[in-house]
Amino acid sequence: MRQLVSIRLKADTTLMAILLLAVWCPALAGLTTEQAVFRARTDLVAISASVKRGNAPVANLKAADFRLTDNGVAQAIDAVTIESVPVDVTLLMDTSGSTAGALDRMKKNVASIAAMLRPDDRFRLLTIGLSVEAPIPWQPAGTAIALDMKAVPGISVVYDAMFVALTHTPAPGRRHLVVAMTDGRDCGSLLDGPRMFDASGRSEAVLHWIYVSADGDSDPNSVSAWCSPNDGGEVDFMAQAAARTGGDS
Repeated sequence: MRQLVSIRLKADTTLMAILLLAVWCPALAGLTTEQAVFRARTDLVAISASVKRGNAPVANLKAADFRLTDNGVAQAIDAVTIESVPVDVTLLMDTSGSTAGALDRMKKNVASIAAMLRPDDRFRLLTIGLSVEAPIPWQPAGTAIALDMKAVPGISVVYDAMFVALTHTPAPGRRHLVVAMTDGRDCGSLLDGPRMFDASGRSEAVLHWIYVSADGDSDPNSVSAWCSPNDGGEVDFMAQAAARTGGDS
C-alpha cells in the first residue's frame, strides 16, 4: 500500500482500491435474411478509491462492499485489488499578506512533506500571491529545495491557484494529491468560487486544505496591488472542494 501524506504532516497509509468495472457493449455487426450476427466487446475500466475510517485505512474490502453507478445506473464490479502506486504531490503555499506571519511555518511544512515522499513519488510547489507561481516545478522525491520566497501584499489569487493545482493530470498508474496551505480568502482571481468548485468535481486529485491565517510583514520591494474579493465569503468553496475530492479541511 502507498504511503501518502495527511494534513497532520505525517505519513498516512491510504488504501487504493482499484475497481475493475466490466461494461458489456453489444453492437450490431450485420444482419442477413437468414441469421442475425452480433459482435460484442468488453471494456475494463479501472477506478481508484481511498477508503478510510477517520485517518485509518479500511482493510479486507471486497467487491460487494462497493456500489458503483453510472448516471444513476448500477454497474457490475468485477474485482477489487490493493496496490502500491506512486504519487504526484502538489504543495500550494499562500504567500499573500494575509498569511505572511505564517510563512516560515508553511516553509517548514513544505520541507517536512517533501521529506516524507518515497523514491517513486514526485512533487512541486505552487505559490499564491499577485499571480500563480511555480518556484519549484515537478521534482523527484529527495531533491534539495530552496524556499526563499517572500510574502507579497494585496492580491491573493487563491481560486486561480487551486484551478492550476486541480487540473494536473497524472500519468497512467499514478495518483495526485494536493496539499493547500492558505486562508482561502480569494481576491483578484480570474475564476470565481463556483468555477473552482466545479473543477474539483472533474479533477483526479485528492485535496487537503490546511487553514493558515496570520498577518505579517510583506516584502518591501514587492509591487503592491489591491482588489475587491470575488465573493462575500457566504460559501466556503475551499472546504466544499476538499470534501468533493475526498480530502479534508
